[in-house]
Amino acid sequence: MKVVVFDIDGTLTRTTRVDGEQFHNAIQSVLPAVELESFDEFVEMTDTAILQEVCAVYGACEYASVETRVLERFLDGLSKALTTDPASFSAVPGARTVFAQVRDAGWVPAIATGGWRPSAEMKLAAAGIPTNRVPLATSSEATRRVDIIRNAVTEAASGTEPAEVVYVGDGIWDIRACRELGIGFVGRAEGGDIGRLLDHGARSVVPDFLGTGSFLRLLSEPHHLSLMPD
Repeated sequence: MKVVVFDIDGTLTRTTRVDGEQFHNAIQSVLPAVELESFDEFVEMTDTAILQEVCAVYGACEYASVETRVLERFLDGLSKALTTDPASFSAVPGARTVFAQVRDAGWVPAIATGGWRPSAEMKLAAAGIPTNRVPLATSSEATRRVDIIRNAVTEAASGTEPAEVVYVGDGIWDIRACRELGIGFVGRAEGGDIGRLLDHGARSVVPDFLGTGSFLRLLSEPHHLSLMPD
């Protein structure tokens, strides 16, 4: 069995900007004293980890109650953005058919995202990406990205040990997680972001999932990350 795990924001969907904006707005709305310049400053790039770190740094806030309120504001913001700017929820070309194509090539697809489950499901539905029989692991079940990826692989493999695992993502944090897990990585990026992934160790980057023959060939390459430190 071979498992290929896809990220959502920036990989299957073009939702990176709207997701970041609405998550930022939701945190500021619930915790107005928090000064957030960028999410790049956080140690772990998942929704749960970011909010836990915010609560730890600013104190005087119980995570469980804050999460409920932030998630509510976050989903409301995404819903409104979907109405006013539906293009920001578009699928990356080829993403709507890539699961069927990797299955035909002998891979089991799964999804692992640093976002919470309700927002992940909303974005996938808005982008028109069919997820029937595709396991979805999120930050609602685990805090660290490596654990989220492990959850996706475990569910996809149905208790067996996969012969190979490849993660498809767009972030430097994805590369770090794959290096820690010892699994393959294929980047999804365009323009200057391609160089950013290559500089951090990615050996293979695709702009989309159209003409998936080249993408499927990349999945079968024996090495997907260079040994250079990130």
